[in-house]
Amino acid sequence: MKSTDVGRVYLWKDLKALSSLKSIHLNWRLQNITNEALKNFSKGLKELTSLKYLSLKFQSYIDLIDEGLKSLGEGLKRLKSLESIWLDFDSYSSKLSDSGLYWFSKALQKIKSLKSLSFWFRGTTYCRCMMHKGFGDFFYGFQLENIDLSLASSNITDEALSSIGRYLGTMTSLRSIRLVFQISFSITDQGLNNLGEFLKRTNSLRDITITFEYCQNVTRGACHNLEKDLLQLNSVDNVSINHIVWI
Repeated sequence: MKSTDVGRVYLWKDLKALSSLKSIHLNWRLQNITNEALKNFSKGLKELTSLKYLSLKFQSYIDLIDEGLKSLGEGLKRLKSLESIWLDFDSYSSKLSDSGLYWFSKALQKIKSLKSLSFWFRGTTYCRCMMHKGFGDFFYGFQLENIDLSLASSNITDEALSSIGRYLGTMTSLRSIRLVFQISFSITDQGLNNLGEFLKRTNSLRDITITFEYCQNVTRGACHNLEKDLLQLNSVDNVSINHIVWI
């Protein structure tokens, strides 16, 4: 059965009846998801006033634009009890820009109860509109305990890694980070070193996992040296810096 935007309006319009829910996991595999459908879904989110844990996985085709991502942020920021968000955009997005990421980030920062954020953006490898600044500045202003960031984009640069590290370094309660960078030819050992310098300024990190997958200008030696340096941090229990290449 083919789902339409009209159908999805009715699917989400009566969420008020589910206002006592504490946790939702949604794997959205419907065909032809549009930004309008995402907007309708976001409108229904505001009714879930008791929600603490939210997991959204978008596996189907959705050519996400800034307005769609902004609408989702508008819905999420109303969830005042939310502690953990997992968002997986495993879909193709050729029209998303830094502006969309900026407004989405600002919306999430309105959720003062938020402790853990998993943000997987794996469908943007060839998104030419999105520049390094959007990813790099995403965490500006956040105070989180756990971060899981997975990015597949040819636009991720050394500058973006430096910005990510700079803002993670300002999070005074940060306990765990998992960072995955895939298919970026603009990341070099210098970017990795800059990221490490900022992480070494933190006093609360206990678990660090960073993976560079198919990033041809990152060397195994640089990953080994970073792992060794981060293990010297007094707060750290576990460090794993991974380097995966094509065979």
